[in-house]
Amino acid sequence: MKQPARLLTSLVALPFRTLVIAFLLSLGVNIIALLIQIRVKFPPAKHHSYHHHDHPRELDLGTLRTVNMDFHDDDERYPLNGTQGWAEWNSMVPPGKAAIYLGEEFWPYHTSMWHQYHCLNHIRSLIANGDDGSEHTQHCFHYIRKALLCAADLTLEEVETGERKDKRKMATVDHVAHTCRDWSQVYAYMVAEHEKWTPEMELRINLPAPPVD
Repeated sequence: MKQPARLLTSLVALPFRTLVIAFLLSLGVNIIALLIQIRVKFPPAKHHSYHHHDHPRELDLGTLRTVNMDFHDDDERYPLNGTQGWAEWNSMVPPGKAAIYLGEEFWPYHTSMWHQYHCLNHIRSLIANGDDGSEHTQHCFHYIRKALLCAADLTLEEVETGERKDKRKMATVDHVAHTCRDWSQVYAYMVAEHEKWTPEMELRINLPAPPVD
């Protein structure tokens, strides 16, 4: 008990000005530490030029709604070929080739969701019309493969207990609900943004790509 008592006596013996300075220094250090924590947790919004690679990682639409999507086979919708098939598959793509202009210079971008859909539609057209022999097909296979791994959907699907004729056991997808981000919210945003396009924007997005060096 002697040491704590001596410490208290020493503190009392210190000049009042010294105690005030020590208190203010301690308070300042704690305020700085608090501000650093706030900055790390809530970083300031960065201003992007949206030119080439100077852009955020994702299109900022706030928090997308989550919805339950019923996964099931549908033989009547989205066939691989035919007039109905082409119409339904193409109707899913937002106007303006699913592109969006961002930034003060109105630089065009696509989102990965519509890129994935484009690649799936490209593969569908190959099944309907045959391989076009382009390198684009290989790109699309790899892009969709990586997109599936990136999403890592962990929804459970029961495995069939009976063996199929090909000796493989398959997971059934009959009316299995998946929790998804609401893609229709993204579609509606793209449509609303496309309504703001000027004729120059329409022309720009439809120009052929420049040759690759």
